Amino acid sequence: MITRTALVAAAGVGLFFTLACGGSSSIDTSFLIPSVAGGGTTSCPSGASTISDFEDGARVVLLAIHSDDAYAGSDYESSMPISGRVDGDLHNNEGCWFGGGFVGDDGTDFYFYKAAFRAE
Repeated sequence: MITRTALVAAAGVGLFFTLACGGSSSIDTSFLIPSVAGGGTTSCPSGASTISDFEDGARVVLLAIHSDDAYAGSDYESSMPISGRVDGDLHNNEGCWFGGGFVGDDGTDFYFYKAAFRAE
């Protein structure tokens, strides 16, 4: 079973735990939040799918990350395209942009808000 936790929520939980245990409110939880300075795109890449959704287990290739997604500006962008499989479902949010679970062939687990894929 794969458990996903929103990065910002994880930072909040860490801060809450620290305060509940009598710690200082100046705890540095920034290591839990990736840099999102710049990165991402708003243009659909060539070959991106526009179907209604991809089913669980379907083989797909991650082509781009929208600038609205939490992974925009992350190191993963320099590794694209990334092959993998749908984990749960990938549902179409708008045009070529999909949200949902994806596991890369290297085992990296993602949950996107807006990312572009093509069927493999």
